[in-house]
Amino acid sequence: MPNDTPNDAAHQEVPRCPICGHPLEISPAEREGWLIPYPVATCPHCGAQMEIKEDKGGTIKAVRFLLIPEETASFWPKNSWEKLKGFIPYGTAQQLGDQAYRRAAEHRALTRHLIEDEPPLCTSPLALKKNEVCLYAEEHGLLAEQRVSKAEGERWVPQEEGPLVVTNRSIYVGGKRIMLNKVEACHPTAKGVIIQRRDRKRLQFVQAENPYALQLSIWRAIPDQCPHPTVETKTFEQKPSTAAKVSVPIPGRSERLTMSQSGAIVLFVLMLLMLLGGCYGSSALFGSSKNKMPMIAATPVPPTPTASPTLTASPTPTATSTPTRTPTPTPTKTPVPTNTPRPTATPVPPTPVPPPPATPTPVPVSCNIEAWVDNPNPSQNSTVTVFGKLTCNGAGVGNAQMRTTWHYKSTTSTCDGTTGSDGVAACQRRIGRATVGYTVRIDVAITWNGKTYYTSTSFTPQ
Repeated sequence: MPNDTPNDAAHQEVPRCPICGHPLEISPAEREGWLIPYPVATCPHCGAQMEIKEDKGGTIKAVRFLLIPEETASFWPKNSWEKLKGFIPYGTAQQLGDQAYRRAAEHRALTRHLIEDEPPLCTSPLALKKNEVCLYAEEHGLLAEQRVSKAEGERWVPQEEGPLVVTNRSIYVGGKRIMLNKVEACHPTAKGVIIQRRDRKRLQFVQAENPYALQLSIWRAIPDQCPHPTVETKTFEQKPSTAAKVSVPIPGRSERLTMSQSGAIVLFVLMLLMLLGGCYGSSALFGSSKNKMPMIAATPVPPTPTASPTLTASPTPTATSTPTRTPTPTPTKTPVPTNTPRPTATPVPPTPVPPPPATPTPVPVSCNIEAWVDNPNPSQNSTVTVFGKLTCNGAGVGNAQMRTTWHYKSTTSTCDGTTGSDGVAACQRRIGRATVGYTVRIDVAITWNGKTYYTSTSFTPQ
């Protein structure tokens, strides 16, 4: 990385890109309604974009990448892609970004020097033989050999570890040497190259810290035996995260209250609890008042007294006064309202519903695949082109992926292509010193719309 700042974010004076080390351009966070997003930093040199978390002093503590350009993301450690979905410490982002940035620089330099035949980049730590030119060197490499047994199956047994050097004549791993003129074929892998030698039945595996550089240097030395390596290009991109803070208006004032997301959630829960508590208290109050409302009782009417004779001891009856009867009020009848006849509603006839449209019958798709080579009887060390064609319902299918597998007598190779608008795809390979008279079968597979169609063709070297 071209900057000399330490990984410790506490000593960071100028905010710098964790990938290339150049100064960042930070856009201040602008409020969007009630939300305040994280500030976004952009690197004008490598084009990376990231959200940042800063402390009170303005020092970057963590970043979350929104965009990593293709030329750097292609060399980012694949096992760390899952971490990039969230915030990671600034120091960790520097370590991962520095590794990807260096590998991308090596990729550009190796491509320029090895493919365009410029002077070699490396200096061998080993003593090379006469006329040997260093093409690539690493401080540490691993050489393993394949073992096959009935009990354990296939496994790789380490043979040597040490400095790795690739020259125009040999591959050195520690004290071991593989002469390139004895290599019959090589197969690139995610960690290195599998070597198939003419003088050995067992395969050998060379592992490197930069597999692409190893594959490219071996291809440069023996292009007929090894395919040109490729790098899977991919851009890392994701949407911005949720807001960093929440801006809440204060009733009756022009100021706003700014708080973190966690504080806003706590405030919302408290307000919700207060609202629910108020509603519950009101319902309880009205319910108790309803139960205590006084009921109006009817006043009883006292009974009317009746006259009764009074018996005295005197033999002569004496007349007594009879009490006067109090008249009882007669209740007045309330007239009952007469029911007024209502007009009878006239029924409305239902609106006719149109019948559903007829469902179209799907047209069956019939596909056909063909394959052929440009020269069925090529000579050794020549180039053979294989063609594949996919047609569906009589029309060529474009933008379909073709994978071809070439079955030589002692090895297997592949090449890929993409169909054009006419449904034809093509790819080619140099056949090297393929066995004369042995028919090489080429399996052709074209994938389109989730389905794979197979066929085969062949050629016989002369």
